[in-house]
Parts: sequence; structure tokens; C-alpha cells
Amino acid sequence: MRLAAVLRLLAIMLLIANVAMFFAARDSASAAGSQPDKRVAGQLHAAQLQISSREAPPPEPVSLPGAETPSAETEALATPAPTSATTPEVPAADVSKSAKIEAEAASCRLLAGLNEKQLDSYRDLIKENHGAVELSETTQEGSKSYWLHVPAFANRQQAERRAAEIKTLGVADVFVTGESHPTPNSLSLGLYKNEAVAEEAKKKLVKLGITNAAIEERSASRTFTLTLRGKQVAIDKAQTGLKQAGATSVTSCDAVVRR
Repeated sequence: MRLAAVLRLLAIMLLIANVAMFFAARDSASAAGSQPDKRVAGQLHAAQLQISSREAPPPEPVSLPGAETPSAETEALATPAPTSATTPEVPAADVSKSAKIEAEAASCRLLAGLNEKQLDSYRDLIKENHGAVELSETTQEGSKSYWLHVPAFANRQQAERRAAEIKTLGVADVFVTGESHPTPNSLSLGLYKNEAVAEEAKKKLVKLGITNAAIEERSASRTFTLTLRGKQVAIDKAQTGLKQAGATSVTSCDAVVRR
């Protein structure tokens, strides 16, 4: 009887202990569900930091000790200026200066192949009207030549008739000399520098039936060259005056030297 009572008491105490343990375990599980794990909390905090770093404004520039803050003028110099494809305009002062330098530059002109009468005329013209121009003269001696011709006819009609006959024989180089020629109404058949060559040409004419052709030795007249030197403006004026006087052979000295 006493043993049964002791066993009953132990069963009741065990039941009470199990109930107490059940409630204790339930309260512990509720507390664990309401507070997140530290690792998860740390991950959430890290995500917040990343988002915060993306949305934060850029940091202010930091001035180093001894460094100067760039001014607006410095920034303007550092920025390249826009380039323009158009050609810069030359100031009017520079244009007038260039024209003045060109007018004061030395220039040279010459007249070649002048006869003695032309030389005298053009020399006097320059001296009387263009004193600032310096003059110099050179002489070219004439060389010998050999003229193959048929002596003069009584009139031009006879000369032209005979010239036409000679052309039908195949001689193309034949013409009638004019009134200003030393022997007018002659038939010129060529001017040769070598006498032997002129003789060969004469023999060919004889074979064609032209037996009255003759060879005349001639000496070309001397020719003269008049050279003008001075400032560009003075030379231009002198050249204009020479052309008005009939000079047609005014040439640049440089052009003659380059030939």
C-alpha cells in the first residue's frame, strides 16, 4: 500500500515536469522566431550599405597642401580654341606694305635685236623721261651667210610668174623679195650659213633646169641690246613708254638667263 502511493506520487511529479518542459520549449521557440540570426542581420546591413554608396553624391574635391585652385583664366587657356578653316584676312596695312616693298624691289628689262636707229631712239626716250632707270648697251656682231637666189626681174609680175613655175618643179622654199629689200623682185631660194651647203643646193636647181641661180655672200648687220635696271615702279613706267614708242621686244632679264 505504501509502495503504491510512492509510485503514484512519482508519476504525478514526472507528469508535472513534462508539462513544465513543454511550456519552456514553446517559449524558447517563440523567442527564436522573433529575433533574426546575427549572420542574416549582417547581410541585410551590408545590402543597405551598398545601396547607400550608389545613391550618395560624389565627394567634394580635396585641395592638396600647396596646390593652387585653377582660376577661370587658367581653365580658358587649357581649353583649346576652336579652329577655323577660313584663311585669315591680311590687314590693309600689311597689304600696302607689301605693295611698297614690291615697288622698291630691283627689276631688270632688256630690248634685244635693235638696229642702230632703234637703239638711239629708245636710249633717248629713257634718258629724257625716266632718269631713275640705269641703262647699259651691248653689241652683237653679225655673221656671214650665203644667199641663194635668182637675180631681180624687170617687175614684180614677171618675178611672181617665174616663182610659180619653180614651185611646180618641187621647190617650195621660194618667194619674191619686196620693195624694201636691197634687191627687190628677186627670187629668194634660201639663206645658208655654210657656203658648201649653198653650192650643193645650187647644183640641185641646175638639174631642175634653173640655171641662172646665184650665190651672194652677205654679212648680217650688227644688232644691239639695251638693258634697263632700277626699281620696279620706275621700270614699269619706262616699259610702258617704250611700248607706246613701238618697242615690241621688251623682255625680263631673268627670262633670258633661264633659257
